[in-house]
Amino acid sequence: MLVVNHPDRSQYLNLPSLTETPEFLKLSPLQRRFVVFYAAHGLETGEYNALLAVRDAIGESKPNLQVRASQLLNNSRVRRVLDLHFKRSELQVLLDSIPRAAKKSNKLGLLSPAVGKALIAFEKFVQEQGEKP
Repeated sequence: MLVVNHPDRSQYLNLPSLTETPEFLKLSPLQRRFVVFYAAHGLETGEYNALLAVRDAIGESKPNLQVRASQLLNNSRVRRVLDLHFKRSELQVLLDSIPRAAKKSNKLGLLSPAVGKALIAFEKFVQEQGEKP
């Protein structure tokens, strides 16, 4: 899994505060273990590594760790808790979800190319306006 280096982690929500949030408490035990290891390792080293986190959460002997790590990272509840950890604004979360939603909707035939282009244009517009997400 991708390792993301975060040199300045001082602004992130600390682990004790994160684990007390209502969003964290809604996670399953496996999701909680994953988030705790992912955030703790990231805060300690600056490297957020989902594969290491899922290995810790479910153990070394399980097959398909990469698939499971991807599933956990893409779970909406897990993403919400990680957004809290990284202190990402609702606007940033929305902007980051536009390309994914457009791609998925287009694959399913639910989104016309024109609507997809409008969403991308909206994202660029917001970024050009200097909005601090």
